[in-house]
Amino acid sequence: MRGACPLQLAQSVPHVATFGQSVPPEVLNDRQRRALLASFKQRTSGGCRDYTMALCMVDLGLRSIEVVRLRLADIDWENRILSVPATKTDRGRQLPLPAHLTKALRIYVSMRPPTDCDRLFVGHRFRTGQPTSTSAVRSAMRAAYRRCGFPPSWSGTHRLRRTFATRLYDRGADLKHIADLLGHRSLSTTNFYTQVDIKGLRTLAQPWPI
Repeated sequence: MRGACPLQLAQSVPHVATFGQSVPPEVLNDRQRRALLASFKQRTSGGCRDYTMALCMVDLGLRSIEVVRLRLADIDWENRILSVPATKTDRGRQLPLPAHLTKALRIYVSMRPPTDCDRLFVGHRFRTGQPTSTSAVRSAMRAAYRRCGFPPSWSGTHRLRRTFATRLYDRGADLKHIADLLGHRSLSTTNFYTQVDIKGLRTLAQPWPI
């Protein structure tokens, strides 16, 4: 009880297994999200493309593979609906396009280099007119993280997708609706994507009664 035990005894206590449990991934807060989107040079065609791809992930919850597979015909401009192509883990889905994302898509399409390729996002400086790859998407986001001064360990694009889910959850959306938007079949997967705002909850906590 007082901790007065030999070191060998303390080391003999087995560790509790934590199989199936992992540390929740970090997500962008509102300030970091704004900084990320502001880091792209939207006046250049390549910067406009990268900005629009970032919007598709952080404000629509798309995977990088879904971003690169988007085609021009997947955008219903009149009804502001985006048809997300199917992947190995998702049968595809239709998502409503927010006004700011619709505007960004229109601007990007107007700056898109002439090409016979029907993919929405194509190369601008390298492989001009050819479909953008997932590695190019990750590289563009990694460069944006560096410009924003985010932790050096930050890489990849799934952080943006999780940020989308967490922001929805913080604003009162239920897990079923978030799962539908993300294309998840299991709510347990969606639950891992969302993070509770601990700082926000702390302000709501009442003092323990004495």
